[in-house]
Amino acid sequence: TIQDAIAEGNEDIVIKILTVSDDNGAFEAIAIDADLADNQVTTTIIDDDVPVVSVEDVTVSESDGSVTFTVTLSTDTLGPFDVNYGWSPDSATPSPRAGADYDSTGGVISFAGTAGEPQTITVPIAAFDDVFAEGDETFIVTLVSATDPLVVVGDTAIGTIQDDADPVT
Repeated sequence: TIQDAIAEGNEDIVIKILTVSDDNGAFEAIAIDADLADNQVTTTIIDDDVPVVSVEDVTVSESDGSVTFTVTLSTDTLGPFDVNYGWSPDSATPSPRAGADYDSTGGVISFAGTAGEPQTITVPIAAFDDVFAEGDETFIVTLVSATDPLVVVGDTAIGTIQDDADPVT
């Protein structure tokens, strides 16, 4: 058995006995069935390399202008693939609503399929440093689906926008 680190799915191996010969007479005679389908065995190699895409929580100041999430692939895949992502509000207000704290447009990131490969999702946040003390606000990014059916997605991360307004006295 050779252990690899590539997610390739389960693989079937079919072994067929087509002929048996023994020039020295050391083996007993083996009858080969005329129906070659009866002269085979199939075994499955279970792939234990499961590629997972994960995303990390991020905290920024409201004056930073954007939040950048890092998304990482755990193990090699057979080729490139895309991951769709989306947003859901928590305490932060999504666009296009008035007073929006962040741009809630979802999107797609692309991976080459290399273990440890990082990709980023950058989300614009309110580009002004307001003077209202409103407390920290959060929103959630969700990795929704992948074009490679072997890739596990569904991870979520929290984006925290820290209020940096001085209270009005």
